[in-house]
Amino acid sequence: MNTSHQINKPNQSDNPDKPYDQGWKRLLDICAQDLLDWIARKVVFAGRRAEEFQSEKVGADLMLEGIYEDQRVLIHIEAQSTPDTTMAQRLLIYNVLARRRYKCPVLSYVIYLRKGGERPAPPLEWFLPDGREILRFHYEDIELPNYAPEALFATGLKGVLPLIPFAADGARREVVEQIIARLLPVHDTINKELLVLTRLFASLAFDKDDQTNQEWLKRRFAMLLDILQEAPAFQQIFALGEEKGLEKGRKEGREEGREEVQRETVKKMSKTILTLVTRRFPKLKTLTRGQLLLIEQPQILDDLFLRIALARTQEEAQEYLLTWDTQSETEALTDQ
Repeated sequence: MNTSHQINKPNQSDNPDKPYDQGWKRLLDICAQDLLDWIARKVVFAGRRAEEFQSEKVGADLMLEGIYEDQRVLIHIEAQSTPDTTMAQRLLIYNVLARRRYKCPVLSYVIYLRKGGERPAPPLEWFLPDGREILRFHYEDIELPNYAPEALFATGLKGVLPLIPFAADGARREVVEQIIARLLPVHDTINKELLVLTRLFASLAFDKDDQTNQEWLKRRFAMLLDILQEAPAFQQIFALGEEKGLEKGRKEGREEGREEVQRETVKKMSKTILTLVTRRFPKLKTLTRGQLLLIEQPQILDDLFLRIALARTQEEAQEYLLTWDTQSETEALTDQ
Protein backbone atom coordinates (compact mmCIF):
# COMPACT_ATOMS: atom_id res chain seq x y z
CA MET A 1 0.00 0.00 0.00
CA ASN A 2 1.30 3.45 -0.90
CA THR A 3 1.31 5.55 2.25
CA SER A 4 3.07 8.58 0.80
CA HIS A 5 1.28 11.89 1.09
CA GLN A 6 1.83 15.50 0.17
CA ILE A 7 1.76 18.60 2.32
CA ASN A 8 1.43 21.87 0.49
CA LYS A 9 0.64 25.49 1.12
CA PRO A 10 -3.08 26.24 1.19
CA ASN A 11 -4.60 26.09 -2.28
CA GLN A 12 -1.15 25.80 -3.77
CA SER A 13 -2.30 23.80 -6.73
CA ASP A 14 -4.90 26.44 -7.54
CA ASN A 15 -2.62 29.39 -7.01
CA PRO A 16 0.66 29.23 -8.95
CA ASP A 17 3.54 31.33 -7.67
CA LYS A 18 3.16 35.05 -8.13
CA PRO A 19 6.13 36.89 -9.66
CA TYR A 20 7.22 38.00 -6.19
CA ASP A 21 7.44 34.33 -5.12
CA GLN A 22 9.86 33.53 -7.89
CA GLY A 23 11.73 36.78 -7.28
CA TRP A 24 12.07 35.93 -3.60
CA LYS A 25 13.42 32.48 -4.36
CA ARG A 26 15.86 33.93 -6.86
CA LEU A 27 17.06 36.47 -4.29
CA LEU A 28 17.79 33.68 -1.83
CA ASP A 29 19.49 31.67 -4.56
CA ILE A 30 22.02 34.39 -5.29
CA CYS A 31 22.39 36.12 -1.89
CA ALA A 32 21.80 33.44 0.75
CA GLN A 33 24.65 34.55 3.02
CA ASP A 34 23.49 38.17 3.00
CA LEU A 35 20.01 37.13 4.10
CA LEU A 36 21.46 34.91 6.82
CA ASP A 37 23.70 37.72 8.04
CA TRP A 38 20.59 39.87 8.38
CA ILE A 39 18.12 37.50 10.05
CA ALA A 40 20.23 34.64 11.46
CA ARG A 41 23.44 36.20 12.68
CA LYS A 42 26.45 33.93 13.20
CA VAL A 43 25.07 31.30 10.81
CA VAL A 44 27.45 30.55 7.94
CA PHE A 45 25.80 29.44 4.70
CA ALA A 46 26.84 25.91 3.71
CA GLY A 47 24.48 25.08 0.82
CA ARG A 48 20.94 24.39 -0.28
CA ARG A 49 18.81 21.47 0.81
CA ALA A 50 16.20 19.64 -1.23
CA GLU A 51 12.63 20.65 -0.49
CA GLU A 52 11.47 17.03 -0.54
CA PHE A 53 11.49 15.05 2.67
CA GLN A 54 11.51 11.38 1.65
CA SER A 55 7.86 10.46 0.97
CA GLU A 56 6.52 13.89 1.96
CA LYS A 57 6.72 16.80 -0.45
CA VAL A 58 6.70 20.08 1.37
CA GLY A 59 5.96 23.41 -0.31
CA ALA A 60 8.51 25.29 1.80
CA ASP A 61 9.99 28.42 0.26
CA LEU A 62 13.59 27.58 1.08
CA MET A 63 15.78 25.32 3.18
CA LEU A 64 19.37 26.43 3.69
CA GLU A 65 22.13 24.50 5.39
CA GLY A 66 24.40 26.39 7.73
CA ILE A 67 26.96 26.18 10.49
CA TYR A 68 26.03 27.69 13.85
CA GLU A 69 28.28 27.42 16.92
CA ASP A 70 30.28 24.75 15.07
CA GLN A 71 27.12 22.68 14.61
CA ARG A 72 25.23 21.85 11.43
CA VAL A 73 21.78 23.46 11.27
CA LEU A 74 19.03 24.05 8.73
CA ILE A 75 17.40 27.43 8.20
CA HIS A 76 13.87 27.57 6.83
CA ILE A 77 12.75 30.99 5.57
CA GLU A 78 9.25 31.87 4.40
CA ALA A 79 8.30 35.19 2.80
CA GLN A 80 4.68 36.26 3.17
CA SER A 81 2.99 39.17 1.39
CA THR A 82 -0.52 38.55 2.74
CA PRO A 83 -1.86 37.48 6.16
CA ASP A 84 -1.94 33.75 6.84
CA THR A 85 -3.45 32.50 10.08
CA THR A 86 -1.93 29.04 9.51
CA MET A 87 1.65 30.29 9.16
CA ALA A 88 2.84 29.08 12.57
CA GLN A 89 1.48 25.58 12.02
CA ARG A 90 3.02 25.43 8.55
CA LEU A 91 6.39 26.41 9.96
CA LEU A 92 6.02 23.71 12.62
CA ILE A 93 5.26 21.03 10.02
CA TYR A 94 8.27 22.03 7.91
CA ASN A 95 10.46 22.17 11.00
CA VAL A 96 9.51 18.67 12.20
CA LEU A 97 9.86 17.08 8.76
CA ALA A 98 13.24 18.70 8.16
CA ARG A 99 14.44 17.69 11.62
CA ARG A 100 13.36 14.09 11.04
CA ARG A 101 14.90 13.96 7.57
CA TYR A 102 18.24 15.67 8.24
CA LYS A 103 18.61 14.99 11.99
CA CYS A 104 19.82 18.45 12.96
CA PRO A 105 18.33 21.60 14.53
CA VAL A 106 16.08 23.71 12.29
CA LEU A 107 15.71 27.48 12.66
CA SER A 108 12.40 28.82 11.33
CA TYR A 109 11.75 32.36 10.09
CA VAL A 110 8.89 34.18 8.38
CA ILE A 111 9.41 37.56 6.72
CA TYR A 112 6.26 39.65 6.33
CA LEU A 113 6.51 42.08 3.43
CA ARG A 114 3.41 44.08 4.31
CA LYS A 115 1.48 45.10 7.41
CA GLY A 116 -2.10 44.28 8.22
CA GLY A 117 -4.34 41.29 8.65
CA GLU A 118 -4.59 38.60 11.29
CA ARG A 119 -1.38 36.70 11.88
CA PRO A 120 -0.11 34.53 14.74
CA ALA A 121 2.62 35.78 17.05
CA PRO A 122 5.43 33.45 18.12
CA PRO A 123 5.72 31.15 19.90
CA LEU A 124 3.06 28.69 18.79
CA GLU A 125 1.49 27.16 21.90
CA TRP A 126 -0.99 24.29 22.24
CA PHE A 127 -2.80 23.44 25.48
CA LEU A 128 -5.14 20.80 26.80
CA PRO A 129 -8.59 21.89 28.03
CA ASP A 130 -7.28 21.75 31.62
CA GLY A 131 -4.53 24.24 30.79
CA ARG A 132 -1.60 21.83 30.56
CA GLU A 133 0.84 22.72 27.80
CA ILE A 134 1.18 20.26 24.92
CA LEU A 135 3.62 22.11 22.70
CA ARG A 136 5.62 25.32 22.48
CA PHE A 137 7.24 26.05 19.10
CA HIS A 138 9.61 28.98 18.78
CA TYR A 139 10.17 30.75 15.48
CA GLU A 140 11.00 34.31 14.48
CA ASP A 141 8.80 36.68 12.54
CA ILE A 142 10.33 39.70 10.83
CA GLU A 143 8.11 42.62 9.84
CA LEU A 144 9.83 44.49 7.02
CA PRO A 145 7.45 47.49 7.42
CA ASN A 146 8.84 47.92 10.96
CA TYR A 147 12.31 48.65 9.60
CA ALA A 148 13.45 52.08 8.51
CA PRO A 149 15.15 52.11 5.08
CA GLU A 150 18.20 53.70 6.68
CA ALA A 151 18.59 50.73 9.04
CA LEU A 152 18.53 48.26 6.15
CA PHE A 153 20.97 50.36 4.11
CA ALA A 154 23.24 50.43 7.16
CA THR A 155 23.60 46.64 7.12
CA GLY A 156 25.78 46.97 4.02
CA LEU A 157 24.27 43.74 2.68
CA LYS A 158 23.57 43.83 -1.05
CA GLY A 159 21.08 40.98 -0.82
CA VAL A 160 18.83 43.09 1.41
CA LEU A 161 18.65 46.04 -1.01
CA PRO A 162 15.78 44.78 -3.25
CA LEU A 163 13.58 44.34 -0.15
CA ILE A 164 13.97 47.92 1.11
CA PRO A 165 10.92 49.27 -0.79
CA PHE A 166 8.82 47.16 1.61
CA ALA A 167 10.34 48.95 4.62
CA ALA A 168 8.57 51.76 6.48
CA ASP A 169 8.06 54.58 3.97
CA GLY A 170 10.37 52.68 1.62
CA ALA A 171 8.12 52.87 -1.45
CA ARG A 172 9.53 56.22 -2.53
CA ARG A 173 11.48 57.32 -5.57
CA GLU A 174 14.43 58.57 -3.53
CA VAL A 175 14.74 55.20 -1.79
CA VAL A 176 14.74 53.35 -5.11
CA GLU A 177 17.38 55.79 -6.39
CA GLN A 178 19.57 54.99 -3.37
CA ILE A 179 19.28 51.28 -4.11
CA ILE A 180 20.20 51.80 -7.75
CA ALA A 181 23.16 53.96 -6.76
CA ARG A 182 24.52 51.21 -4.53
CA LEU A 183 24.29 48.63 -7.32
CA LEU A 184 25.93 50.83 -9.96
CA PRO A 185 28.26 50.69 -11.75
CA VAL A 186 27.48 47.05 -12.49
CA HIS A 187 30.53 44.82 -12.48
CA ASP A 188 28.94 41.37 -12.15
CA THR A 189 25.80 39.38 -12.90
CA ILE A 190 24.70 39.45 -9.26
CA ASN A 191 24.30 43.23 -9.31
CA LYS A 192 22.36 43.03 -12.56
CA GLU A 193 19.98 40.50 -11.06
CA LEU A 194 19.60 42.57 -7.90
CA LEU A 195 18.60 45.55 -10.04
CA VAL A 196 15.96 43.47 -11.80
CA LEU A 197 14.65 42.19 -8.46
CA THR A 198 14.59 45.75 -7.13
CA ARG A 199 12.40 46.70 -10.08
CA LEU A 200 10.07 43.78 -9.34
CA PHE A 201 9.75 44.33 -5.59
CA ALA A 202 9.43 48.11 -5.93
CA SER A 203 6.52 47.69 -8.35
CA LEU A 204 4.80 45.50 -5.75
CA ALA A 205 5.61 47.82 -2.85
CA PHE A 206 4.33 50.93 -4.67
CA ASP A 207 0.57 51.43 -4.65
CA LYS A 208 -0.67 49.62 -7.77
CA ASP A 209 -3.23 52.40 -8.34
CA ASP A 210 -0.54 55.09 -8.22
CA GLN A 211 0.07 55.22 -11.96
CA THR A 212 2.39 58.23 -11.64
CA ASN A 213 4.94 56.34 -9.56
CA GLN A 214 4.42 53.07 -11.44
CA GLU A 215 5.14 54.81 -14.73
CA TRP A 216 8.16 56.54 -13.21
CA LEU A 217 9.46 53.17 -12.08
CA LYS A 218 9.14 51.77 -15.58
CA ARG A 219 10.90 54.76 -17.12
CA ARG A 220 13.68 54.74 -14.52
CA PHE A 221 14.60 51.13 -15.12
CA ALA A 222 14.13 51.46 -18.86
CA MET A 223 17.15 53.77 -18.70
CA LEU A 224 19.16 50.79 -17.43
CA LEU A 225 18.01 48.50 -20.22
CA ASP A 226 21.48 48.01 -21.70
CA ILE A 227 22.65 46.69 -18.33
CA LEU A 228 19.60 44.66 -17.36
CA GLN A 229 19.01 42.83 -20.61
CA GLU A 230 21.96 40.54 -19.89
CA ALA A 231 20.44 39.40 -16.58
CA PRO A 232 18.28 36.25 -16.62
CA ALA A 233 15.27 38.09 -15.19
CA PHE A 234 15.18 41.34 -17.12
CA GLN A 235 11.73 42.62 -18.00
CA GLN A 236 12.34 46.33 -18.55
CA ILE A 237 12.49 45.89 -22.31
CA PHE A 238 8.76 45.17 -22.15
CA ALA A 239 8.01 48.11 -19.90
CA LEU A 240 9.93 50.38 -22.27
CA GLY A 241 8.16 49.04 -25.33
CA GLU A 242 4.77 49.37 -23.69
CA GLU A 243 5.51 52.93 -22.61
CA LYS A 244 6.58 53.97 -26.12
CA GLY A 245 3.48 52.34 -27.57
CA LEU A 246 1.13 54.19 -25.26
CA GLU A 247 2.87 57.47 -25.96
CA LYS A 248 2.57 56.95 -29.70
CA GLY A 249 -1.13 56.14 -29.32
CA ARG A 250 -1.73 59.33 -27.34
CA LYS A 251 0.05 61.48 -29.90
CA GLU A 252 -1.90 60.02 -32.77
CA GLY A 253 -5.12 60.35 -30.80
CA ARG A 254 -6.66 57.39 -32.54
CA GLU A 255 -7.82 54.08 -31.18
CA GLU A 256 -6.50 52.42 -34.33
CA GLY A 257 -3.04 53.71 -33.48
CA ARG A 258 -3.14 52.23 -29.99
CA GLU A 259 -4.31 48.88 -31.32
CA GLU A 260 -1.54 48.81 -33.90
CA VAL A 261 1.05 49.69 -31.26
CA GLN A 262 -0.26 46.91 -29.04
CA ARG A 263 -0.01 44.40 -31.88
CA GLU A 264 3.57 45.44 -32.56
CA THR A 265 4.41 45.27 -28.85
CA VAL A 266 2.91 41.79 -28.57
CA LYS A 267 4.86 40.68 -31.63
CA LYS A 268 8.18 41.91 -30.23
CA MET A 269 7.52 40.53 -26.76
CA SER A 270 6.50 37.14 -28.17
CA LYS A 271 9.71 36.97 -30.17
CA THR A 272 11.76 37.77 -27.08
CA ILE A 273 9.99 35.11 -25.01
CA LEU A 274 10.56 32.50 -27.72
CA THR A 275 14.26 33.43 -27.79
CA LEU A 276 14.49 33.11 -24.01
CA VAL A 277 12.79 29.69 -24.00
CA THR A 278 14.96 28.47 -26.88
CA ARG A 279 18.10 29.33 -24.91
CA ARG A 280 16.99 28.11 -21.48
CA PHE A 281 14.50 25.31 -22.20
CA PRO A 282 14.81 24.28 -25.88
CA LYS A 283 12.48 21.31 -25.44
CA LEU A 284 9.62 23.75 -24.75
CA LYS A 285 10.08 25.72 -27.97
CA THR A 286 7.13 24.13 -29.82
CA LEU A 287 4.79 24.50 -26.84
CA THR A 288 5.86 28.12 -26.40
CA ARG A 289 5.23 28.99 -30.04
CA GLY A 290 1.70 27.60 -29.84
CA GLN A 291 0.86 29.36 -26.56
CA LEU A 292 2.16 32.71 -27.79
CA LEU A 293 -0.33 32.63 -30.66
CA LEU A 294 -3.13 32.74 -28.07
CA ILE A 295 -1.90 35.76 -26.08
CA GLU A 296 -2.89 39.25 -27.16
CA GLN A 297 -2.24 41.29 -24.01
CA PRO A 298 1.25 42.80 -23.38
CA GLN A 299 0.82 42.62 -19.61
CA ILE A 300 0.22 38.87 -19.77
CA LEU A 301 3.34 38.42 -21.91
CA ASP A 302 5.29 40.63 -19.51
CA ASP A 303 4.28 38.42 -16.59
CA LEU A 304 4.96 35.21 -18.53
CA PHE A 305 8.44 36.39 -19.48
CA LEU A 306 9.35 37.14 -15.89
CA ARG A 307 8.08 33.77 -14.68
CA ILE A 308 10.06 31.88 -17.33
CA ALA A 309 13.17 33.97 -16.71
CA LEU A 310 13.02 33.13 -12.99
CA ALA A 311 12.03 29.48 -13.43
CA ARG A 312 14.63 27.15 -11.97
CA THR A 313 13.57 24.04 -13.89
CA GLN A 314 12.01 23.09 -17.19
CA GLU A 315 9.01 21.75 -15.30
CA GLU A 316 8.36 25.15 -13.69
CA ALA A 317 8.57 26.92 -17.04
CA GLN A 318 6.22 24.37 -18.62
CA GLU A 319 3.68 24.88 -15.83
CA TYR A 320 3.66 28.63 -16.45
CA LEU A 321 3.22 28.12 -20.19
CA LEU A 322 0.26 25.82 -19.63
CA THR A 323 -1.52 27.91 -16.99
CA TRP A 324 -1.04 31.52 -18.10
CA ASP A 325 -4.73 31.85 -19.03
CA THR A 326 -5.96 30.44 -15.71
CA GLN A 327 -3.56 32.64 -13.77
CA SER A 328 -4.59 35.81 -15.61
CA GLU A 329 -8.28 35.08 -14.95
CA THR A 330 -7.57 34.48 -11.25
CA GLU A 331 -5.69 37.75 -10.91
CA ALA A 332 -8.42 39.64 -12.77
CA LEU A 333 -11.03 38.34 -10.32
CA THR A 334 -8.77 39.21 -7.38
CA ASP A 335 -8.42 42.80 -8.56
CA GLN A 336 -12.19 43.28 -8.84
